[in-house]
Amino acid sequence: MNKILVTLRQLNYRQLGLLFAVVLSWWLLQDASQPINESNPVAHRPDFWATQYASKSLDSAGIPSYELHSTKLIHFRDDGSSEFDHPRYIRHRQQKGPVTIISNDGWSNEAGSELVLIGDVIITSEGDDLADLVTAEMDELLVYPKEDFAETSSPVTIINQSGTTTGVGMHVNSRTGVLILLSNVRGRYQIVH
Repeated sequence: MNKILVTLRQLNYRQLGLLFAVVLSWWLLQDASQPINESNPVAHRPDFWATQYASKSLDSAGIPSYELHSTKLIHFRDDGSSEFDHPRYIRHRQQKGPVTIISNDGWSNEAGSELVLIGDVIITSEGDDLADLVTAEMDELLVYPKEDFAETSSPVTIINQSGTTTGVGMHVNSRTGVLILLSNVRGRYQIVH
């Protein structure tokens, strides 16, 4: 040990800097070569991110079926998941206007088969005209893009031109735009002559 200390004292600043760089490089390479596993909390870190992210999925005829936009996307290499800031999911329907879903935050699994939307989730279903416009508000929503299906267990408020309906839990067929409330359903409607 004394020989190492004497040798280190004999090195000049340039040599010490070079030695430090070699030791630091070795340490970084050791950290990067660690296998990724779920017991390693450092493993869940982003491998890339994007701002103003947009993706579009086409059906077999080449017609847009759905889109996903986000102000920011962060992708994680260990499980292939992605996180979204202010996501906007748009499901195109051929006979009617689109179904648009926005929220504060979102998450998607690696396959993109599940999209979790969290915080001030708003679904807007456009019909043939303004009279058919329906909005639904909730805290969270689980979307299955390939199945054209979404569900929530949280409280829901549905608003259309004739009134307001509330309930707890909901299923949504985004292809047809049909919303089904599951429990505690209450409504207030105004009849206009």
